[in-house]
Amino acid sequence: MEENKYPFEIKLSKILPLRKTEHFNIYYYPESFAEKQIEAIAEQREKAYDEISDFFNALIKMNISNWEPEFIGSFPGELDYDRKRNFSLYQRPAEKDGILYFPPLLAKEIASYNTKDNKFTKIPYDKKLSHPDICVDFNEAVIYKNYVFFVPAWYSAIIRLDTDTHEVTYHSDWVSQIRSRAGYIEDSYFVCATVIGNIMMLATCGTNAVIEFNMETCEATIHDVGKKGYRYNGICFDGENYWLSPRSNTPIIRWNHESGETKEFTDIHFEITDKQPFVPCFYKSGYVWLIPMWAQHALKIDALTEAVSIVKEFEFCDSDDKEQDKLKYIFAKVYNDSIFALRVEGGIMIEYNCETNKCREEILSYPPETASRIESLTVKRMLIKPEDMDTTYKGIYFDHTLNRLKDFINYIVLYSDTNEEEEMSAKRIELAGLHNARTDGMSGSVIYKHVVSAIMG
Repeated sequence: MEENKYPFEIKLSKILPLRKTEHFNIYYYPESFAEKQIEAIAEQREKAYDEISDFFNALIKMNISNWEPEFIGSFPGELDYDRKRNFSLYQRPAEKDGILYFPPLLAKEIASYNTKDNKFTKIPYDKKLSHPDICVDFNEAVIYKNYVFFVPAWYSAIIRLDTDTHEVTYHSDWVSQIRSRAGYIEDSYFVCATVIGNIMMLATCGTNAVIEFNMETCEATIHDVGKKGYRYNGICFDGENYWLSPRSNTPIIRWNHESGETKEFTDIHFEITDKQPFVPCFYKSGYVWLIPMWAQHALKIDALTEAVSIVKEFEFCDSDDKEQDKLKYIFAKVYNDSIFALRVEGGIMIEYNCETNKCREEILSYPPETASRIESLTVKRMLIKPEDMDTTYKGIYFDHTLNRLKDFINYIVLYSDTNEEEEMSAKRIELAGLHNARTDGMSGSVIYKHVVSAIMG
């Protein structure tokens, strides 16, 4: 087998020309319209690279001892594969009595997964409260008694799910006040929650407001924290004070809920205004931790002494000024005594034990069995029906390096003389008027026979 290639890509490479770019493999058929436009297509793809992120409809679990991902299954009633920018079908779940409850981000419904019988359940909710243009609904799930509360991203309500009856209730009395405070700033509502007893504290992304949501009464109280114009992406609690991490280039804030006093850590400064410096902050072992997204360094703040220090375990080898322009981490979470963080460059998972100060680093990659299951989802995606296509991207397969699957096919044009494929061709031509033209729809059955035989065997 050729090195670093998947089986059907080897087959394709024998029958179709390949145009390689820095981030993409683009296969096309000789003498087709795609061949005539291949340089333009390649240039356009590279320009759009930063906007591309793929999701797969795959639930994967990973043993934190051996870090081996295992494919569990796909969520019913959702797309197998799609292209969205930095989003996924579902966000991190909450667990109650062996059942995982998944907050829908792009998905159509709430999902639960029973770890005992390996069954999925889908629970509908009112999509009328979704943002009309940005259908990105929920970021987190929180368990309280027999309920699951879903923390909204762009959805205009906190919703409560009864785990016994699956009844869903909607709580939105805070929405109008947050919108009026945000003014011209259009941003999601929240990223995450901090729970203390029956209280869920939520820091808003578009304003300097913190919502105190009582999960017993479902009533919301709004606090203004920090200066007007400040925005937050996270909140944590050290046992006495709340800490708020910034959404842009504003200070870290320490806030005492009882007295209302705040302290700004102005020495932690981030220059770029339109990018998030850190993943949401969290408290562990006496420190508030700030793991960088776009910021230059990983930091921790001693909650008692207020001393700020760099966390070398999460630092990059190259510390020059160019690191300011790189996305560094997209995930950081505390489990037991350890912080787990996923570094974008290289797909490296880092585990840092806060008690022993031991650090483990390893490239996170799919084992062959898991990779083959995900591979089958991408094949299904290529066979999309014409009526399901609403953009030209729906007829193209891309791969993103974040997924650690960069040897998959990146670009394929499929046609045949069947009615469905003729409709697909016509649909692509229609959609091409809204985007860059990619085909004239006249390549015919030869491409279909060659490519489908290569993929399907």
